[in-house]
Amino acid sequence: PAATSRTMIISQNIKSDEEILSWAEGFDLPINIVPSNHTQHSTAETVAWLSYIVNNYESLPEHMVFLTDAGPDWHTPVTWAERIKISAPACRDALGRKLGDGNKPVDDDMIAVKTIMEELANETYNPALADNVCCSESIISRKAIRQYPHKNYVKLLEIIYPKRHEGIHRWGYAFERLYAQLFNHCNNDDGGRKINEEEEDEVDEKK
Repeated sequence: PAATSRTMIISQNIKSDEEILSWAEGFDLPINIVPSNHTQHSTAETVAWLSYIVNNYESLPEHMVFLTDAGPDWHTPVTWAERIKISAPACRDALGRKLGDGNKPVDDDMIAVKTIMEELANETYNPALADNVCCSESIISRKAIRQYPHKNYVKLLEIIYPKRHEGIHRWGYAFERLYAQLFNHCNNDDGGRKINEEEEDEVDEKK
């Protein structure tokens, strides 16, 4: 059933429920609007999406469509709406436009980058894997989310939430550079890492 296979998780920052539903209801999918609690703009979706994961970790749908309350915007490609409806990645499908190297972290974001990688994944940041997609909107599988323990998401949210009104560490900008390293691969049942099908195609083309 749709309620357990795919759900839209929409970070509510400045738009009303009515404004969000005016475009979101057209997808005919379950909708979960999560307030960011007046979080500073560059951190808003991080607080909302982490809150959803923390509160629903044991009952996550098979695929989560993480969106902002902006709806269709300058960074949404023409395939955005179609992919929201049907894309079912093994791990993650980034929904934004590719921007190239300009989307890699700047110095001001590196404290946040380091904290996210250490607390969530117990890994170091790899610049070669920095996402070149704007912005953070993605379809992420339950398997990709659950490769990290619930307690890690809780700890990270506990660090970020008290600082949500600050603009010093731009958690959202840091996170959007890390989604590829964190979620483009996910654990198989045997504990190995699974590569996304589109990445397999790219690897095959290079051979």
